[in-house]
Amino acid sequence: MHKQRYGNPVFLQNHPKQLEFPIKKLNTQEDYKTTSPLSMLLVGAFLITVIASIIMLIFWGILKFTDLLEWEILSFYTIAKPIWWAALISFILLFIQVAISPDQAVKEQKRYYKLTNTTWLPREKREGLRLDLFPIYDDAFWSETLEYFPLKSRIEAIDPKALSHFKVLKLAKTETYINHLKEWWDVTNASSLKFTLEKLLKGLHAPEFANSAHHYPYLLQGLANQTGFSLTGIEQTLQPQGDYPPELLWGFDLSRAVSVARHGYMAQYLTEEEAWHYILRAKDKAYEIFQSEQDFFNNYLLGYAYWQSNAELIKEQVTALHRYQSECDWPMKRLRWNHRYYLKPDALSHAIANTKSTHISDLVR
Repeated sequence: MHKQRYGNPVFLQNHPKQLEFPIKKLNTQEDYKTTSPLSMLLVGAFLITVIASIIMLIFWGILKFTDLLEWEILSFYTIAKPIWWAALISFILLFIQVAISPDQAVKEQKRYYKLTNTTWLPREKREGLRLDLFPIYDDAFWSETLEYFPLKSRIEAIDPKALSHFKVLKLAKTETYINHLKEWWDVTNASSLKFTLEKLLKGLHAPEFANSAHHYPYLLQGLANQTGFSLTGIEQTLQPQGDYPPELLWGFDLSRAVSVARHGYMAQYLTEEEAWHYILRAKDKAYEIFQSEQDFFNNYLLGYAYWQSNAELIKEQVTALHRYQSECDWPMKRLRWNHRYYLKPDALSHAIANTKSTHISDLVR
């Protein structure tokens, strides 16, 4: 049994798109069937024999009920028997092939980590990735590495011949994340990516939300109706909480900054060091502003509802957050929310100063 506790030398994550952490077995065999030539051959043989059996049954019915031929001359069982045996053997071999695939998935994940020299990250980096945990949980992406999926480009750079060893663990292509960034963020190169990250780290939606709430008071009631949060709780996001600055929509912006940085790394627009630079900046600001993980992801949901115009998608996110809060047992979720005394004194002073500011521009320095 693989231990889950952080720091254990056995480093395993979930199989991508499956929630069990760490992987013990594959809940479905779809990935394996589509990547293993032997499995595809066995599935094909099984389907052919089944179809042949159906044709034989139809043919037998025609012969029997029309008396076109003497049944003794063309024995159905003589012809059908080898087809049925072929179907049975194909099914048994396919079952055996499927049964061993969970072990294969574990082996390939370990092979990927060994080739890329990947193990548990330092706590500081895990605290940064944690800001992206709720948004990726339902999709069951990887949470403990900078990449969401095992990267083909990393294996190619180390040992191109090793690509043939990955049958179960699908390797993500750089082009996928280039397309995501272009479609979702209009990012087409490293410069536009860094420009977007800086905007998120300065509060892309936070000041806009503060201004909108001031000019359109009914906005807050609408957000309360959509998210299930109390109107009072949403109003409190506009005000300092003790020595904590206003939350506004910082949770939404900072979580998305982590996501964009990870996409940028997978698209090869950012180096590993550059991606961590942005993620750790987001992490420091998040711990300045929010007192708990629940506060942070509640604020993410509030920001999503403010940004998203589709009521059904908002409802899905509300359900997803409840599911994450009640069901997620991944190691990263068990990290203690960082106390602010770990941060540099000037960062804390800056946060306190912001709570006293009456200018929106000062809130986003």
